[in-house]
Amino acid sequence: MARVSISQRASPAGVTGVKQIAVGYDHACALTMDGKVSCWGYGQYGQLGNGGGDAVVPLPVIGLGG
Repeated sequence: MARVSISQRASPAGVTGVKQIAVGYDHACALTMDGKVSCWGYGQYGQLGNGGGDAVVPLPVIGLGG
């Protein structure tokens, strides 16, 4: 998948009800108030937890439950 520059987005990606956020070099993840985790950014090495690939919008992390 081709890398998408942040400057190529028309508007920022939104995550509402965020409790905590963690950022890496080219990606970020947010823990929401309801206990869900979503990540976005570059995911070439699986760092997004979405099964692979980049995400320009927040996507849920696969396999988290509880």
